[in-house]
Amino acid sequence: LSDARRRLRRLEGDRAHRRADVALAELKRAREQLLDPVTVLKGVMQDENLLLTHTSALEQLRRGAIKLAEDQPAQVPPWLHPEHLAERQQDASGRTGEVLSRFDSGVAAADSSGSAPDAAPSDPQQEQVLAAAREAIPHLQEAVAAMAAAGGALSSEDLLLATQQELRSIEALFRAIERFAGTRQLIELAHGEQTRIVALVTPPQELKGQAAELLAAISTEERLSAVREGATHNRERLMRLQQLLQQERLEMEQQVIAAAGDQQDSTATDEQLTDVAERYDLAEQYRAGAFDALEQLAGGLVRVESGDGGPAGIRDPAAAALTEIDQLRRLFYTIVEHLKDLLRNQSETHDDVASAQAVDDGEALAFAIGPLTDRQQGHAGVGGALAQALESQADAAAGLGEPQAEQAAEALGQAAVETRSAFGQMSDATGLLVEARDATDAEPPDLEPTLEHQRLAMEHLENAIRLLEPQSEQQQDQSGSEQQQQQSQGEDEEQVTQRQADRRLQAIRDREAERQRQRQKRQRIEPEPVEKDW
Repeated sequence: LSDARRRLRRLEGDRAHRRADVALAELKRAREQLLDPVTVLKGVMQDENLLLTHTSALEQLRRGAIKLAEDQPAQVPPWLHPEHLAERQQDASGRTGEVLSRFDSGVAAADSSGSAPDAAPSDPQQEQVLAAAREAIPHLQEAVAAMAAAGGALSSEDLLLATQQELRSIEALFRAIERFAGTRQLIELAHGEQTRIVALVTPPQELKGQAAELLAAISTEERLSAVREGATHNRERLMRLQQLLQQERLEMEQQVIAAAGDQQDSTATDEQLTDVAERYDLAEQYRAGAFDALEQLAGGLVRVESGDGGPAGIRDPAAAALTEIDQLRRLFYTIVEHLKDLLRNQSETHDDVASAQAVDDGEALAFAIGPLTDRQQGHAGVGGALAQALESQADAAAGLGEPQAEQAAEALGQAAVETRSAFGQMSDATGLLVEARDATDAEPPDLEPTLEHQRLAMEHLENAIRLLEPQSEQQQDQSGSEQQQQQSQGEDEEQVTQRQADRRLQAIRDREAERQRQRQKRQRIEPEPVEKDW
């Protein structure tokens, strides 16, 4: 940052921007040190999945497996290059290694302090985290080794080996993440696994898009094996979930009792305890229903393999288990958390597009825009799905006919409108990035319209989150309300200041880009000096 400031004083805008980009990357890595391991590893796994998609696509393009409508082999885009993929693999490997170092240090410190004769009594929650870290360390070691092998394969342009090692690293990351899964994370993992199971037992002709093509290429034996493995994993998860639900219910009840203190009127406390009991009783009902459906699925698999059963014997229980897990998911994982995740991801992509805006090298810009296009397209897909989910919830709440439900329906409807608007802005940003990626002009594309669509999308997401936040968190006593209002005003001013800073920074980028274009134009127009031969 000091170097960037010094270069700005010298009016070296391009170099200052590059140094600021480096500082931003380092700050993001520093922020990851403060996040919980599951969040960091989820981000790494998401990047690794996208890297696997691009590596596989490059391998298919090079051997002519992807063809155009005229049966001509598709051309490899300029940004899809092994060297660029290797850099992305190195970044994912470094982030995974940092998490592994944190686990190694934490486990070693705990072991050394625990062996001391005057060691304090251990905290059950801390012991649970340390146990998960010990179990995750071998998986992370495998992930780092696989990423190193994938990076080497990309450097030598052995793309088939690279895809195999990238897939191996993703599987290892997934196993490490699951070691830390709490109630909500475990439900999410079970939901994702069960969604894949339902897709595997669904006939390919009933599916659409790329999923149908992929499943059509898998043999029946391979699909049944994958279903059996997934069902086994989900049964184990649901068994672990039973213990987690009991533990969380006990903690919630203790918090309610502790908050009540010595109050003589226990009516409110009893009501809160009743709410906790009803919620976790319902959660256990959904969990048990999903587990029973998976048991029926296991029996159906045995009958199908022996020739005594038909496809309905595995499709119906698979769908029933997904329904129960989906109800469990809605009970614990609110859509606000999904919106916050989307906002965070869109913000990071916006920062990367802003960094690409200042790149004046056409080849380097193509390398940057290619992956950003896929990321932006993914954000738009998530935004559309969240908007549809909010619209469905608003319709369901409006149909109840209760005053409280009508108020919730109104908030959900307004949030759906904001999310749908965000989806539109994200789609527009995706379209502009696709045009920039496929452009053949010598002049670098102007990414400012894309940045504007992304900024508007983030504003709509922020509005949707505010509409869906619990009202109890927004209502305090009079003094608390005044303090919160002052804090809100400060946050609004901070947001305005941030937007002003973004505009000023963008103006600097625009002026620097214009100077670069004018300089290049003059170089093309001015004749070369003729050497004197006298």
